[in-house]
Formats: sequence, C-alpha cells, structure tokens
Amino acid sequence: MSPSPVPSQSPNLHDEEWKDLKLSLERPYKDDAGEKLPTLLDIEADGKFIYESKETLDDRLKNHLHRIFQERGVDFFDNPDKRFIHKIDAQKDEQAEDEDEDASKEEVEAPTKHMTFEELNAMRAELMPQLYVALGEVTQAQDILNSLLSTVQTSNPNTVQSLLSGGQQALAPSPPQRAPGDPALTATVVTKPPPITSLQAFNAQLVIGSKDEALRKAANLFDTVATRLEKSQKRGEQYWVNALKVRRSNWRLIPSPLPPGSIVGKGADRTSKDFLVSYGLEESSPDIRQAALASLTDAGAEHEIIFAHRQGTRMQISLRVSSENGAATVSRNTMEPEPEKIPVDAVLKRAQCEIINQEMFKHLVQEATIMPTILARVSERTISIDVAEGMELRMDMVKDRDIQPVPVSPLCDIIYHGLHVLLLRKHGYHKGERLSSTTISNPTNNFGGPPILQPIIDFLQYNLFCKRLESELTKASRGLTAAGIHTTVSFNGVGETGEELVQIFTEFKAPPISGEAVLTIAERHSIRFTFVAPSNLTAHLSQAKIHVYSMVQLSQLLQNEIERFLLQRICQIGQKLKGGTWLVDLDQLVARWEGCVLTFQLAFEKDLGINFSAFRLDSQTGRRGHLYQYSRLNATNSTLLTWVEDVISKVP
Repeated sequence: MSPSPVPSQSPNLHDEEWKDLKLSLERPYKDDAGEKLPTLLDIEADGKFIYESKETLDDRLKNHLHRIFQERGVDFFDNPDKRFIHKIDAQKDEQAEDEDEDASKEEVEAPTKHMTFEELNAMRAELMPQLYVALGEVTQAQDILNSLLSTVQTSNPNTVQSLLSGGQQALAPSPPQRAPGDPALTATVVTKPPPITSLQAFNAQLVIGSKDEALRKAANLFDTVATRLEKSQKRGEQYWVNALKVRRSNWRLIPSPLPPGSIVGKGADRTSKDFLVSYGLEESSPDIRQAALASLTDAGAEHEIIFAHRQGTRMQISLRVSSENGAATVSRNTMEPEPEKIPVDAVLKRAQCEIINQEMFKHLVQEATIMPTILARVSERTISIDVAEGMELRMDMVKDRDIQPVPVSPLCDIIYHGLHVLLLRKHGYHKGERLSSTTISNPTNNFGGPPILQPIIDFLQYNLFCKRLESELTKASRGLTAAGIHTTVSFNGVGETGEELVQIFTEFKAPPISGEAVLTIAERHSIRFTFVAPSNLTAHLSQAKIHVYSMVQLSQLLQNEIERFLLQRICQIGQKLKGGTWLVDLDQLVARWEGCVLTFQLAFEKDLGINFSAFRLDSQTGRRGHLYQYSRLNATNSTLLTWVEDVISKVP
C-alpha cells in the first residue's frame, strides 16, 4: 500500500521546485588555493602519506592504446569494419514493449567513417606534388611581374600607376606599343676574365708541387730501402754475436737441416745456412732431445732465439699437511717469474729448466701408476700422491700466471732439486749401461734404471716419522721434567756424513738414511733408539733389542721404561729411609716393614704426564687405609721424589 501524498501548504507549487534539484556527489579535486589534490593510496605506520603517482601523457596514451587492443582486438587497425562507431539503443526490452509507438526510433543512424592513416598518406601523396607545381608557377609569375614592374618603373612611372590602378586594362590581350624613346630589353655576352696574378701563381705551385711530391716519394723509397739494408746488416752482425755468446756459454750448436727439396747428391753443396741450439740433456729420450731445439734468427723478430716446441711450463711442488685439529697448511717451492727482457744465455737456461721439468714429470707419471704402496691420482698436468696420513704431495706443470700464491717451503725446494739429482742419477745409469761391454740388469722398475719417485716418497715419510718420534720423546721428557726429574733428549735425524749423504742420492744401491735418538733420565738411565728410512725403528734396552712398528707401541714402551725406573728409584729411597722389603710387582710397588704395608702406583696422562698414588694396607682387615696422591697440577713446589720421601716419613 502506497502512502498518501502530503498536501502542500503553499498554494504555489513552483515554489517547491528547489526540492527537485540533484547535486552530483563528486570528490573534491582542488583545495582552497586551487591546487589539484593528489590521490591518497595508503598511510604508513609512522604517519607518512603515500599518494598516487602523477600519470604522464605518454603513460596515458600507452594505457589507451592498450585498452584499444584489449577491448577491440589486436587487428583493430587492419580491419576497417571495427573502426565504425554505431549508436544503438541499449534498452532492447523497452523497444519490444513500445514497438508500435516508437517505430521511428528504431532507425539506426548511418555510421560515421573516419579516415585511416594509410588513406591520409595516400591523399597527401596525391595532392602534395600538384600543390608544389602550383606553388612553383605562382612564384615564377611573381618573379616575372616584379621584373616587369621594376623595368617599367625606371622608364615611365605613370605606366606603373596605371597598371596598379587598372589591372584589367593594363593586362589587355593586345601587346602595348613601345614608344620611340623607350629603352628596349637587350642581352649582353659576358666572357670569363683572365685569372688574377695570385691565382696564376697558385696554379704554378700546384704543378711544381705534384712534381716535387713524386720526387719525395722516390726519395722516401730510397730511404726505406737504405734503412732496411742497414737493419739487415745489424741483424746479421747480431746473429753472429749471439752465436758466439751461445758457444762461449758451452751450449751445443748443431747445423740446421737443409730445406726440403735441396740437392743432396754427390757434389752438391750441403752447407747449412743456419744454426740450431740443443739445450736438452745428453741422455734424455729422443723425443725430449727433439723438443729441446732452438734456432737463432736474424729476421728481426721480437726474440733473438726461436723455440719451436717450448711449452712455457715448469714443475710446481706443493705439500699439503693436515694437523690433528683439521687445519691444513699448503706450501710450494720457490718459482721466480720470467722477466721481460733477458739475454740469450738466460733464455736458454730457462728453456732448459722447462724441458728438464717436463722430462721429470714424464718419469713421475710412469712410476706413480705402478707403485703399489701409495695412492696416486694422475692427470695430464697433475700428480697427487697421499704420502702418509695427513700429508699430500702434489706436482703440477704450470705457467707463470698459474703459480699458486702460497708460502714457500724449504722442504718443497729440497724435493724439487732432489728430483734433478735423481734424474741425473738415472741418466748416469743409462750411460753406464750403454758404454759398458756387458749388459747391466737388475732394474728397479719396468722402465729400467733407478727410480725417481720412490726416494722422494721415502724422504717425506722419513721426515714425518722423525717429527713424530721426536714429539713422543719430547712429551716423555716434559712429563718427567714436570715431576722434578731431570731428563734430556738427544735426537739426530741424519747420522751420515756429507759424503755418505751425497752417495745416497747419486749411487744406485746406496744404504738409506739413518738416525739415532737417546732419552736420558736423571743421568742414571738411558733409552737408545736407532731408525732407518723410511720408518724402521729399533729400541736398544738393557734387557733386549725391540723393533717398534707403531707410535702406540713406542708410547707404551716409554711408559714401561719410565715406570720401571721410577719404581726402582722409590725402592732405593725407601730402603734407605725405612729398610724392610721393597718389591716391584708388575705395575705397582709394595713395601713391608714392621707393622706397615705401603703400596705405590703410577698413572700416565695423555701427554705422558706423571700421577702417583700411595696407600697403606690395614694389617688386621687388609683394606686400604689413608691415601696419598701426587699430581703435577697439585704439586707446586715439591718434586716427585720429595713427595715420596714425605709419604714414607709420615707412615709410622
């Protein structure tokens, strides 16, 4: 039910038309000062306002074009049918209801066609040439009129006024009659004036200059040829100077082979025109000697000597040692980079060093692949060997730019130079085999001759073995010294003389390196050890001679000897103070005298530190009584023997 209308209190209904006004609810876009208000997007936690960025005209055009393609398809510009704008009534339901009443409204307005860019270009291409032709004709007519007006103005000014006032009469089709006194239009023939004096002089200079340029080119040609001849003469002289320097330095000079196609028959000139320098070792393999050839050059190259087979690589010896806590240290041998400018003799020495390194590396690769006692990883330019636990030996053929920036170790230098000595020993063996009348047999490997890699492995293992042996003896000495017992360690890793040491590296069947170590306790007891490379250890005791095969066995041997010495020393002190019976029973000392039984026991720490304990046995129950303990941490001012004397004195 619809509500009843409220009667108007005013008789005039037009006075209430203001109630029908509708105001559009638009958001304010300008402030009181007339400035445009930005659109607020967000407010941050610190109260900062974030406004919408202002859209430029380019961005707006971009968005509009994007909407065109998105709403009307990507072929909008290619399909003319999509460019027609139709005005169709959207309310189809109302048209169906009022079909009879509004028949006139069903007519569809004719579409408005807009010109495309292609049509506009076609129209412009058609009209512009015609417009340019018209512009040219109008301009030409304007120039003719200006010329005529200027001519007539100079002859009769009244004619100009008549032309300007009456255009139709002045432009009559009949040509005007020229008065007898009027001037006529005439043509004048102008001839080219002769060039001025300065221009004639310039032309003469051009002719003379062209002739002078030809003379200068000929002079430059002669100068270039003379310079080349002089340089060729200097290079020839330098060539012989370098040859004399090489010969004076005792390098081997051999004639270079004849060029291909030379006549080698009887009576032919087989004189060589060049030298070759052989810088390889005499007993090297043929392929190494073939690669160790260099030729002197006088062709004006950058270098005075040419190496056809030089690789520019040297051997880098690196040693990686891992400690017990996992830290690893890497060191290498000394390698100096090649300077830019060096004399010929120094260049040959460096090339010889490189070819020797390549030969050593070749032998090392052959030996590393057949050694059963080591784990070796071999590649084209790298050999990696696990020498011992925590030690890795690596040999690389590197160039100067690939040298590792690691510390230099003297041990790596010893290995590097030792390889040279071992290579010379191998060459000496082959030379003796070649020159001897009888065949020398007994090779040490499948390739004949003494090995190169095995002595290096033995040396590293022996060096590591000596360090560990000295460390164990030092720990035992520190433990006894901390207990107040004077102990000294005498260690000699290399017991041979200088001549014997040289023979080990130069002779094939020389004995290995050996050494000796002595542990002296309180100047009363000594333990002597002898060892031979790589890791053969023998302990010389008073009772027997024992072979030691591991560090654990060595540590146990030291503990037994130290324990036996200390217990015997306590026996001597006890018999001196109390008398009675003092007996060493396995790992303890038992003392008996009137009404007392005292027992001493010794315990070692991990680093061979000494701890003692003493207790008294009850004569009735047989149980342990009062306990006395000695530790190096608790004993500040007293020694072990002083503590033993105090304990023996306190016991009744």
